[in-house]
Amino acid sequence: MAQGHCPKHFKESLTVVLRKPQKEDYTKLKAYRPIALLNTLGKLLEKIIAERLTNLAEEHGILPEEQMGGRKQRVTLTAVELITEQIKTLWHFGNNKAATLLLLDISGAFDNVSHQRLIHILKQKAIPNWTV
Repeated sequence: MAQGHCPKHFKESLTVVLRKPQKEDYTKLKAYRPIALLNTLGKLLEKIIAERLTNLAEEHGILPEEQMGGRKQRVTLTAVELITEQIKTLWHFGNNKAATLLLLDISGAFDNVSHQRLIHILKQKAIPNWTV
């Protein structure tokens, strides 16, 4: 891992297909659930690395304060409090300006991230090479 390599057998899986209970028609694909059986050591290692990356992202301020999704101790109430505070600030200093809000929830966002750009940002923020 320190050399930036993940052993191949950590990424391999065996998929078994299970019937979902109480389905009317088992000739349809949606009546089944695929379950990927992964290497336990690989899953454990992935969890440890994900936890360390999350902590590094918080420590180095990589994520904007306004991002709530996928972050610990960020719940709906946190988002509402942040928005409320920003609106109050705007009203206080805004000279009767309207407050507008745009919220985005992009599904599959990570699938469309530029990995090259992400790696550049992580290195720029002095994230250890073994995690990048």
